[in-house]
Amino acid sequence: MDPPAGRGGDILSGAAGRAAAKALRATTEGEVAVPGDARYDALRLPWNRRLDPRPAVVFRPHSAAEVPTAVAVARTHGLPLAPQSTGHGTELPCDGGLLLLTGGLSEITVRPERHSVRVGPGVRMAQVVAAARPHGLTPVAGSGEVGVTGFVLGGGIGWLSRAHGLAADGLLAADLVTSTADTLTASPDEHPDLHWALRGGGGNFGVLTALELRLHPVVDGYGGFAVYDLRHAAGILRRYRELVSAFDETATVGVVLYRQPATPAVPEELRGRPVVAVRGLFLTSDAAARRQLRPLLAEAGRPLLGGFRRLPVAALGVGTTPPTARLQHVDLFRALPDPVLDALVAWAQARSGVVEIRLWGGAIARPPVPPGPAGHRDTRFSVLVEAPVGAAGELAALAGRLAPHATGGTFLNFLSDPGRTRTAFTPAHYDRLVEVKRRHDPENVFHLNHNIPPEGDGVG
Repeated sequence: MDPPAGRGGDILSGAAGRAAAKALRATTEGEVAVPGDARYDALRLPWNRRLDPRPAVVFRPHSAAEVPTAVAVARTHGLPLAPQSTGHGTELPCDGGLLLLTGGLSEITVRPERHSVRVGPGVRMAQVVAAARPHGLTPVAGSGEVGVTGFVLGGGIGWLSRAHGLAADGLLAADLVTSTADTLTASPDEHPDLHWALRGGGGNFGVLTALELRLHPVVDGYGGFAVYDLRHAAGILRRYRELVSAFDETATVGVVLYRQPATPAVPEELRGRPVVAVRGLFLTSDAAARRQLRPLLAEAGRPLLGGFRRLPVAALGVGTTPPTARLQHVDLFRALPDPVLDALVAWAQARSGVVEIRLWGGAIARPPVPPGPAGHRDTRFSVLVEAPVGAAGELAALAGRLAPHATGGTFLNFLSDPGRTRTAFTPAHYDRLVEVKRRHDPENVFHLNHNIPPEGDGVG
């Protein structure tokens, strides 16, 4: 179901889009838009404005019951289909297709007796954190603005991951609509092959309409951030490299190199300033956390901004990032040798992008049995670099400098290049994902994503 090509294809997809829109308006209560409609431009754009998709029709269902209709309509009219919840993980444009926006499906039901939460695909992580907190529970969460569904399908590494694993490890069940417009539930007892694949295999297997996710009895910790001038970055990174093995196994500590935004929330003297920040969360006592942090924070002296204290986990990952156009590169490492650290510091000194180093290990390295396909579990560090779209050449050069020291693996949540999808999985997991794809989506209906073709990719 590849999109039509060329000018003739534009005409054909336009006619098919209008026919699909007519069918959707006649059979659903959801919002429908085609090119020229007042709401079309507002609905079609994802969070990453590097993409400028031109779908033939956009459909925002009123309820989960309308999703099978959308899938059937797309197939009937020969339109490529692209499900999108909050739009944060979109990496391919839905040109000439049916863009299925599930962001309006926003159910949240906390089940405290089960230590779980049921959510719709439009729910964002901050909403789950807020709903679970009164019950003394917290999900494995990343940025609060990110959609829960995409976070989980892509693996989901967050503040509690070293203590409780990846978010995908906590996927208890999922309701989805398949490529044949059938509705089913995937769990360890029902369609266990799909349940396995959804725990990190991305959006290759259906349109999720709800998922049930495990919650954990954690509400606070000792955490925060400390910001220093970028001239301290080299020293902080080398000290960080030395100290991570001494951190408590449940502690999450990372380093970020970036420029302070020029917004009113930032003190005027710091706006636009290149900085390095130490971020962390400890689930130990305050005294134990301070003892572990002290040598790292002492490397640069008094911070320009921030600090560490006992705080709610909900306070981490707050704030929003407006839609922006950006490029992204990720590599995984088992060590951080000097050439890697030097390359990252040099990049941050010269560029207005973001470099984020995260510590893996702990419960991430001990997945449940059987483990899902998410992640390379022997990873020690991930390095994520974000850059403006005009810096593609420089970002490629940086990637070349990092590559000799990296494992060659990636992580689906951080991956922006669909050509590297296979690298997000171990060879055995990738082969198994191909088998599941062949069984449940043999025509590759769900391909406008980090695609796992049902025939494999011919590599390996």
